[in-house]
Amino acid sequence: DAPFDPRMNISGGEDDLFFAELARQGARFGWSAKAHAIETVDARRTSWRYLLARSFAFGQGATQSAANARPRRWVGIAFWMGVGLGQMLAFGTVAGLTSLVHSQAAAHWLDRAVQGAGKLFWIEAFEPRFYGEAAPAD
Repeated sequence: DAPFDPRMNISGGEDDLFFAELARQGARFGWSAKAHAIETVDARRTSWRYLLARSFAFGQGATQSAANARPRRWVGIAFWMGVGLGQMLAFGTVAGLTSLVHSQAAAHWLDRAVQGAGKLFWIEAFEPRFYGEAAPAD
């Protein structure tokens, strides 16, 4: 009746939970190289602020999935937080050093470091708000 988890309505990620639950129930998925999709992206979604917020939210997904599981998967939460800390420290260091010589490469490593931060700071208080009434105005 309600395939998407309303707890994820403001931050996004409800589709990830939906497909994870389908897979848990034994669903099979396919992929086609011939499939086409078009998405129009508004200018607001091309700013550094937005892109880094999306990276942070993407990073939160793994830890939040473990936290939202029933029963809650505490070992998974601890694991993903540890991964996030490692990513934040390692990739953040590489991003800082790389920024001195190659800004495009530094952006890649910064993205990875921010994803790591998301795994570490996964609780609702840190969730970026992309959708619904909480979405930033254009």
